Amino acid sequence: MDFVLWDWNGTLLDDRWLAVRSANRLLARRGMPLLTEETYAEAFGFPVRDYYALLGFDFDVEPFDDLSQEYVAEYERDIGECALQPGALETVDRLAALGFSQAVLSASHLGFLDEALRRFGLRDRFVDLAGLGDRNAHGKTDAGIALMARLGADPARTVLLGDTLHDAEVAQVLGCACVLFASGHQTRARLAGAGVPVVDRLPDAVPLLLRAVGRDRGF
Repeated sequence: MDFVLWDWNGTLLDDRWLAVRSANRLLARRGMPLLTEETYAEAFGFPVRDYYALLGFDFDVEPFDDLSQEYVAEYERDIGECALQPGALETVDRLAALGFSQAVLSASHLGFLDEALRRFGLRDRFVDLAGLGDRNAHGKTDAGIALMARLGADPARTVLLGDTLHDAEVAQVLGCACVLFASGHQTRARLAGAGVPVVDRLPDAVPLLLRAVGRDRGF
């Protein structure tokens, strides 16, 4: 069986603008410099605690957990304003038609992830979900290891499709291939440093995913 492990935020879900708006509300309340989508994509990374520190938050003044809860409240309240990335549904359905089994691997809280996928009518398209038990987005390596075990996935026949350098790092630990999407939470220039294929449109990932699992024809 060939598997695709999809990232959620920024890959399936077009939410960079909401991440920027939510962060800017925290920054504005504290009189700190605001982000643009460009400066956000240059700064964002995992673990999210390091990204907050890069923005100038002082955890000796405000604990990270408090800041994280404030951000999550802003983000989760408005997620209904988001849409799927262009071509996301088309790509998921195309991969299903090609025989891929698909799952979601996210640094989001698992309960919220499940709810969000149902909101967007996607839950039934995925055989499994892996997320975190908290909302601090520290990373998803352990969740990925557990997901691979549950799926019984062969790393040589598995590809992780995401939008951050962390996705490439997780794929390396899992021993699977990776394709990165350049319209999510990090810039194309940053993603290019991962040494894996980068696409600007999700449908363009399909031939790369087939090639990664040794199926160079049939699309």
